Amino acid sequence: MHRITLIGAKKTSAEFRPLIRYLEPLAHELSAHSYPDIGHWQESAYTQVPASLTVVLQSWSAEYPPAAVDRLVGATMFSGLICCYGAWCEGDGRTGTSWPAGTRVPLRLSRALIDDTLRRLSIGETLLPPTAARDEVFLYRRFHDNFPTHPSSRSILFVSPDHILRSTVGRLMEQSGLPYETASLNPKAIDAIQSPHIVLHDLDPEGEEISASLQCCRQRFPAADCFGLANLPQQHQSHYKMLTDILPKLELVQAIDRLQAMSAT
Repeated sequence: MHRITLIGAKKTSAEFRPLIRYLEPLAHELSAHSYPDIGHWQESAYTQVPASLTVVLQSWSAEYPPAAVDRLVGATMFSGLICCYGAWCEGDGRTGTSWPAGTRVPLRLSRALIDDTLRRLSIGETLLPPTAARDEVFLYRRFHDNFPTHPSSRSILFVSPDHILRSTVGRLMEQSGLPYETASLNPKAIDAIQSPHIVLHDLDPEGEEISASLQCCRQRFPAADCFGLANLPQQHQSHYKMLTDILPKLELVQAIDRLQAMSAT
């Protein structure tokens, strides 16, 4: 599990809430490494183990003073730094910003970039330095298969120990024209999949094997929307924290329709 520092964690707006919720199961004790601003982070930075990734939430232009940004960039030069900016900061790239181009990403694309960064950190790849020029940033993000380019590329992974159910779900997705892959609970099978945008995970039968596989998917594909599929969704409350929702198997066709609608947005 990654050590992630979150700056701007006191934000309560609906805009940032999904991203904070998505980060929680990916990070080691995220609440213990969350700070309202760069100043509070700096006060405790000397007593903390360095994070592998620092995520900053920015709501408005010039929210963070340039000097504070410079200190943070310098302190994270050899680890990951991502500033996720909201809708009110969309024009900063044209009008000027304190953040280097290689660290900024609009909130709507932040999960994909975080996913890519964590993947690179996991395999020991060198991250793009904050000093990178805009054309280097474009090439770095544009040509990696994990970064979304067009809604039509959004794929679905279905994970289940039941090969008959995998075949049934695959057939329904194929009939709906959805790009999909299926996998068993084997971690090697899951690891061979190329970064889906939506994960649908069978939660039956409940047990350690299912829980381990679900955790593997959340760590392997942290930017994906992850859904559970169960005979009785209400019996799987313990999994809700890692899932966007739990869909009933008795309404499988409607569940596929919902995923199809999501894949087109």
